Amino acid sequence: MKLGLGTAQFGMSYGISNLEGRTTIEEAARILNLAAKKDVRVIDTASGYGNSEETIGRVIKSNFSDFLIVTKTPQFGVQAISESEGDLLESTFRESLTRLRRRAIYGLLVHHASDLLLPGSDILWDRMQQLKTSGLIQKIGVSVYHPAEADNLMERRNLDLIQLPLNLLDQRFLKSGCLQKLQRLGVEIHVRSVFLQGLLLMNADELADYFNPVKATLKLFQQFCHERQVSRVEAALGVVCHLPEVSRIICGVNNSGHLLQLIEAERHAPSVDFSAFAFEDIRILIPSFWPNSAS
Repeated sequence: MKLGLGTAQFGMSYGISNLEGRTTIEEAARILNLAAKKDVRVIDTASGYGNSEETIGRVIKSNFSDFLIVTKTPQFGVQAISESEGDLLESTFRESLTRLRRRAIYGLLVHHASDLLLPGSDILWDRMQQLKTSGLIQKIGVSVYHPAEADNLMERRNLDLIQLPLNLLDQRFLKSGCLQKLQRLGVEIHVRSVFLQGLLLMNADELADYFNPVKATLKLFQQFCHERQVSRVEAALGVVCHLPEVSRIICGVNNSGHLLQLIEAERHAPSVDFSAFAFEDIRILIPSFWPNSAS
């Protein structure tokens, strides 16, 4: 089982196809109970995901100690890193532990890779290594958006863990050879955005005009799934779940029914060549570029 649980929805309304808003704490409990029963072990969260960490801490019981929790640093918003940013990283992380009601967690990622490329960023990395040495974290790493960020950081840092986007449209990390490089270095790879915030599961004709450049590709994907009698969820998971380099696929859900659907879909995800669907326009591939009216 490569499936991991993204929890942005636990703390805020997230995703272009999310019509339900933020997940209630009662539903979060049902989701995490199901995850525990079905061996979905990795939980991905962040200090910036509203009250996601607090919800996880309230819901997870001591008998769920097998969960591997990964959280992230804040965005620092500076031109250069100083000791004050190092202090902020450490204090925020310790606050995360308190909210999560954990003495230690599996991973800590720098949420914005650009922070780890700034002058003085050794301070951040040194603080993370100290937290790791003290036994509060097993693995440290970074969340990236672009292969160039991963390449730069592979040269500068001894990464344990990396999170990156990869999906039917966004195959940049696959085509560039970045996944293979990371695997050779022994970096654990977590993939996010496998459904591109739900865009890949929506009817192309119902999308905003902003997505006109990609609508033809999405219609071909729908036809592809229809001809092979697989769901779009199964096909989208198939893009990544058969890649040997990928350790976990981080997917957010709004309710336990969605999680059960993903668990079943992973079992039936097809292993085929999806390279023809690769898209190049970064304005489509990265949701932060989408105008508010389109998301």
